[in-house]
Amino acid sequence: MCFLGAIKTLGTDDHNKTILELLPNRKALVEVFAPRGWATDARAILIRDTQEDTHLPTEWYSAEAEFHDRSTHGALLDRMVNGWDRVPSYETIETLPGIRLDDAVETLFSRSQSS
Repeated sequence: MCFLGAIKTLGTDDHNKTILELLPNRKALVEVFAPRGWATDARAILIRDTQEDTHLPTEWYSAEAEFHDRSTHGALLDRMVNGWDRVPSYETIETLPGIRLDDAVETLFSRSQSS
């Protein structure tokens, strides 16, 4: 994505607000936030969209997981069980304080046995 590459290369703190406004419609821009320490600025968008969408970039969940917000655990677990990238989702959330993976892992194991 040429647009994303340009933003990743040329984006500065002066562009934070504009990039944040674009984030809800251009999910890949999350790749710009974490490396620059802007994830906190995007927190409300990250959490809201995690609860509404299971097809987000893996970096989205990585950025959100950094908040260690227990209220997001359900959405993160749902992503792991029902999303398209289960292994990266698991790797992102497995070390979160207080997260309970047992039921989600059991669900995935049961699915794999019945396939």
